[in-house]
Amino acid sequence: MHGIGRGFDSCHLHQFIGTQVNPFLEKIGILAATAAMSGLLIPVITQNMAHTRLLEQRQFETELARENEIIKAQVKLIENLSDLLWEYQLLAIEVTYYQPHEDQTNYIAAVADYDAKAGDLLGKIRSEISKSIRLTSLDTYDQLIEMYYGELIELDVNLRMLIEGASNDWHRLNQYAVFELSVKVDNLINDLAMQTNLKNIDELTQAVQDVIDKVGDIL
Repeated sequence: MHGIGRGFDSCHLHQFIGTQVNPFLEKIGILAATAAMSGLLIPVITQNMAHTRLLEQRQFETELARENEIIKAQVKLIENLSDLLWEYQLLAIEVTYYQPHEDQTNYIAAVADYDAKAGDLLGKIRSEISKSIRLTSLDTYDQLIEMYYGELIELDVNLRMLIEGASNDWHRLNQYAVFELSVKVDNLINDLAMQTNLKNIDELTQAVQDVIDKVGDIL
């Protein structure tokens, strides 16, 4: 009986050890497999994350470069329009200034200068206005068109009438070219700068800083 008891106890002991060891070994195996998979997956995940970040950075740099080119084109548009408008205006003012003062020598020279340059200047102004279609809003484009036909072409027609003797109101046209048109040109250039976000240098500086911050976030 004692031998059977010892045998029975020994059998149950082996079974008990087996039931305890097998789950432990399974857990060890799972942990080993998980570690192996992690060793394989982590480099892949890291590589994918780096690739995604690189794509985002390149996309942002492309957008930044495009926006920078647009800003440069807008600045160039404003500079060109400002120079051309004032050059044409001064040509007209010069003609209307000398005639009423009976300075025939300078008047004749001013008329000759106007005839030689006015057509080319008006053509260049109209060309710059056409460029504004892709660089400004439709409202801004409409303002420029209104300025061109309602003010500049009208001034040219009235000035031609004075030169040809069909009208004699030199003083009125001079006052218009010197004062009224000057204010309208200033307001137009100011509105154009405001609508293209180029008016306030502090705002532009802040915008550049925002871009730098975004680049830092991506990197």
